[in-house]
Amino acid sequence: SDKLSEITSMFFLVLVDLLNTTRCGKLLYSEVNTYSICLNNVIMSSTWGRSAWVFICKQIFACFTVKGFAPWLRHRLRLKPNRLSLMRLAGCLKTAKVRSGGPEAEKILLDFFIYLISKIISENPSETTRSAFPSGTTYKNSKTNFEWLVGVTDGDGTYHFSRTKKGVWSFTFKIAQSSYNLRLLYFIKSILGVGSVSVTNSKDNCAEYRVRNINHIIQYILPIFDKYPLLTSKHFKYTIFKQAILIMNDSTLTKEQKDHLISELKSQAMPNDYVSPAWQTIYNEVTTLDSAMKVMSKSWLIGFTEAEGSFYIVKKDPKRLVHAFEITQKLDIIVLEAIAKILGLTVTNKKTYNTVVTTKAERVEFLVTYYHKTMKGMKSLEYRIWARSFSKDNKNFESMSKVQNLMRNIRSIRLDKNFKIKCLQLRVRTD
Repeated sequence: SDKLSEITSMFFLVLVDLLNTTRCGKLLYSEVNTYSICLNNVIMSSTWGRSAWVFICKQIFACFTVKGFAPWLRHRLRLKPNRLSLMRLAGCLKTAKVRSGGPEAEKILLDFFIYLISKIISENPSETTRSAFPSGTTYKNSKTNFEWLVGVTDGDGTYHFSRTKKGVWSFTFKIAQSSYNLRLLYFIKSILGVGSVSVTNSKDNCAEYRVRNINHIIQYILPIFDKYPLLTSKHFKYTIFKQAILIMNDSTLTKEQKDHLISELKSQAMPNDYVSPAWQTIYNEVTTLDSAMKVMSKSWLIGFTEAEGSFYIVKKDPKRLVHAFEITQKLDIIVLEAIAKILGLTVTNKKTYNTVVTTKAERVEFLVTYYHKTMKGMKSLEYRIWARSFSKDNKNFESMSKVQNLMRNIRSIRLDKNFKIKCLQLRVRTD
């Protein structure tokens, strides 16, 4: 009788986080906001340190029927929604006529939940695109933000230059994400103050932050990566990229000389054993935690995790689900060795890649603490669901299954450039 009470509790928790994490401006950092609701049987708070859980009376859904809820939901989906406040959200779910149990009821609630997510996100585009921070707040001189940016770039960044058909060299610094994670890209734009965010029309539902203006690259991009070097082999590509830009900007060279020198740079191949010069301070060998931390800052690791890390729930046995964390790389094993030292994990060598991964409860508990209130993009939402379900339901198979399904559905959301939902693939567990 309490299946829907459990899943609804998690829905409330996630929706509170979404209200904080998808809106920018003063709501960019969810940890500084606290929402509390006392609505008969509902008590809610999104502050981690003050019992950030939802308690819903089990009898709320017990006396209602799925048949009565379906027409109400169809009616709601036809309406043009206004801004959804938490009070209105609580009222909607409280009056929803759903009877506990059964995949049909669960699917209807999940459908409604994803719909609300899309509306919360889509009703705040102007705040997000206009400005990510309140006026008077300066982030441009933040060392932690720059180190975080380098970590994200080591994971998902690209330095590209090419010659157009008209013989003009173009240069682009780019960071790509799923359109689901537009929030992270706008955060990067707010740090740098230049560039643009766009959503491609390709099937991969990719969104990009790009800087193409060569003067902006020289003024804003190069100084950051010179002061805070990349830790992966992407450093090689950055070095070539920087040299090409400086040649292009050299007024003492003729066009023919520039074309020749830049073409030579573009033809250079990275050595198979290339290691970022950043590791030379520890002689390219990670032996202890101290040696790892001399090169790899926590801010870098947070950024790299947002790009390459994964918080998920995996099946260990037919009736046992556990929390898991993983970061994989094809190259740069020295980076994984440093991550392993810092997080207390081990590096596992696979056929085509290397990985640090754990499902051990004691390591998961450490990771819950390590990543608490650190991430900027939508992975912070995935982390919260993951972390809180570990604290609450890590031994309950049914609850864990619902959380696993919930995380998969959240990741399926795709947005267009106006933060309107354009793709959603619901997955409902039927076993």
